[in-house]
Amino acid sequence: MTAEGPSYLLSSSSGIREVFFFSRGVYGQIIFTKGASTRRPALAPTFSHDLFAYLVEQNVGFATYLKGKPTGYAPPEDEAFKTRWCVIQGTRHSFELAEAELALGANVYRLIVLKKGAKKIAIVTNIWDEAAAKIVYKLKLRWRQENSFKDLVENRAIDGITEYGGDEEPDPTFIRNPRRLELQARLAATQDERVALEARLGMEALSVLDEGTPGFTGASPSSELVREQWQALRTREQELQEMISALPARLPRNQVNPDAIRAILRTQRRNLINGVKIAVHNAEHWLARRFQTYLKDANEYRMVFRHLLRQPGEIHYQADIGRVRVSLKPPDSPRVATAAMHLINELNGRNPRTLDGRWSIRFEMAG
Repeated sequence: MTAEGPSYLLSSSSGIREVFFFSRGVYGQIIFTKGASTRRPALAPTFSHDLFAYLVEQNVGFATYLKGKPTGYAPPEDEAFKTRWCVIQGTRHSFELAEAELALGANVYRLIVLKKGAKKIAIVTNIWDEAAAKIVYKLKLRWRQENSFKDLVENRAIDGITEYGGDEEPDPTFIRNPRRLELQARLAATQDERVALEARLGMEALSVLDEGTPGFTGASPSSELVREQWQALRTREQELQEMISALPARLPRNQVNPDAIRAILRTQRRNLINGVKIAVHNAEHWLARRFQTYLKDANEYRMVFRHLLRQPGEIHYQADIGRVRVSLKPPDSPRVATAAMHLINELNGRNPRTLDGRWSIRFEMAG
């Protein structure tokens, strides 16, 4: 697990159930998540110690904000905080941090507490060999990554269906055990019958008044019979509860019904197309960052660059010299036009070519 290697981003929000791969060295192998359940640790959106244990077992690094106030956690005193910093892409980032260890479930994790004014924000991670400031910086990038998912959905249709048809296979999906459900229904009916007998015994007890009181009839002759019936029902309840406990709560659907099948959507083509879409997304992101180097507008450079990608122009094929010449109409804004010209010069200096390598590409600004 290296900070400069590829990163794996797992999102459990908005119903996303896939692990996405990004070749962004700045992020490192960090999983940002709200947690998950034991049975399906990568899916359910809940803060869970079981998910953390699962990630440790899979040797996957994660960092997330601590939820609630678990046993053993107390915010550090102000004297414990020190200024820590890291350098990312030539920019220095400083934070007021304190560190400790925190036991969650059966594992001990690294606790990093960020101080922002009067607030103390706790972060839990299983990454011990990386600077605390760098982990905090990566976690603060989570919003950018969520925006990346939004961009991939809205502008790349990464969630779109690009391939139809499916392959049938036995359905191993777990469903509720029908035998257990049947026994639970019988148990509920037995309990209702027992409660009715208890009510009957109560009514008969109320009808037995003190000797000498008008209406006294003595003990009800049916009381003993009702008590025997009640005892028999109670014994039956215990037997049913034991039978229910011995059965699994869920079974594979094809075990309950051997003919149960499911259709698995064919994804080979979709995976290939999505790989291309993510590559295009990453390329656009890289170009936008290079454009920002010349535009110097951190708030608007992505939007401006997206409009620049839709700038009208002409494409000329020069077969005699094996070149594709891309001529763009200059943007109306002189500042944007100047930044675009600098980016074009940088790209031309890299000698770009088509994917098959047959044609060189030359960018220029018309006029």
